[in-house]
Amino acid sequence: MNGSIRARRVPVFFALFLALAAIVIAAGVRLGGEWLRAEFERRLQARVVPAVHVDGPVRVRLWPAPGLVVNGIRVAGDGEADALEIRALAVELEPAPLLHGRVVLASLTLEGADIVLRRGDEGHWNLAGWLRPDAAAGGDGAAVPIGRLVVANTALRLVGARGELLAELSDLRLTAGPLAPGMAGTFELHARATSGAAFAADLRIASGGDYRFDEGAATVENLSFSAQGSAAQWRVERGEAHVAQLRRERDGTVRLGDSRFALDLAAGESALAVQGSLATLEMAAVSGTAGRAAAGTAPGGTAIDVSIAGGTVELPHPGGEPAPLKVSFSCDLRFDPAGSSVRGTVAGSFDDSRFDGRWRFEPDAVPPLGVALSLDRLNLDRYLPPPDAEPAPADMTGWRNWPVEADLRVGRLMVGGLVSENARLRLTDRPVSANTATGAR
Repeated sequence: MNGSIRARRVPVFFALFLALAAIVIAAGVRLGGEWLRAEFERRLQARVVPAVHVDGPVRVRLWPAPGLVVNGIRVAGDGEADALEIRALAVELEPAPLLHGRVVLASLTLEGADIVLRRGDEGHWNLAGWLRPDAAAGGDGAAVPIGRLVVANTALRLVGARGELLAELSDLRLTAGPLAPGMAGTFELHARATSGAAFAADLRIASGGDYRFDEGAATVENLSFSAQGSAAQWRVERGEAHVAQLRRERDGTVRLGDSRFALDLAAGESALAVQGSLATLEMAAVSGTAGRAAAGTAPGGTAIDVSIAGGTVELPHPGGEPAPLKVSFSCDLRFDPAGSSVRGTVAGSFDDSRFDGRWRFEPDAVPPLGVALSLDRLNLDRYLPPPDAEPAPADMTGWRNWPVEADLRVGRLMVGGLVSENARLRLTDRPVSANTATGAR
């Protein structure tokens, strides 16, 4: 008996749903779309802080699945330009969950978006604090499951405080799904990445992998990344990375498992091939306070600390030997999104030499990249080509084309039977300078 009653309820629910949809469509047609547009603006405005405008029509459809298409969405920025523009947003709903009062998105398609991330004079980004707290939004904060997410023909631009273009992702296409707590899914991303004049780059990038969201944590496995194009004066023939697992913990800490990477570069007749691995990587956010910010952070801002351990790099041997030169290293860095620089330290070893030092990257500086290293000892005879190879003299002026400044100190430098104590070599955009105390041994 109960089974027959439930059987009769199903068509009744479908009939009520179709009747309600017909009323919504009729209202939309009757009011020329104004009611639907205003309702969408109102619901979206309840979730975000900046002003939201819907300039285009809002259309409802029932077949092949219930949903709607919203055209011309704009979210106001901190100036005359909008921070976010979306040409079209298509939402498709799963019919069955609607019968039980639940909303499940079969697909969410975002077409032709233009997103601008702008850093203000005080170092804050325009997208900071966009989302309202759940209490202010009047909702319970429950996530809506999405079967498939598609982002197509989208551009993401990073703009400095003076309006200069720092970096841009264009021709961006992302497909992912499903997106729901406790469910596993896959993603695939393709884009063109370009950067400003401080470190000019033009790369085609692609990435993909498997992911899972569960109780505030997120895990990505079988992560792959590839890039091809140009960076500075180099042509990137191949750039690849493969990560076994990348996990974000509930406290925001990101940990990376075993990974492998390879990079093939070319400049004129010169070529460079680098490959290596990372055993562990840990990245954590460090919040500042209004009274006393953490070192390297703006008041009230959040810096990102990254620590890398167990890294190895294989380089072509300078002496022409078939076996590569293996360099083991560990490093850390701090990046403050409110600032304009990344700074860190590095330590490691190769053969019987050990090194440590510091480095910095400042996009507004000339040159933007600086490295200062100290080595306990270095035997250059081990890395020089054999005498019968008759190599061409090294053109040290080529360093002037590199956006880098290097300061190298060696406690004991050995070359050609001579020993130099406390040697120092500096490579800048100016003539090369050296300072050594040399004695024969």
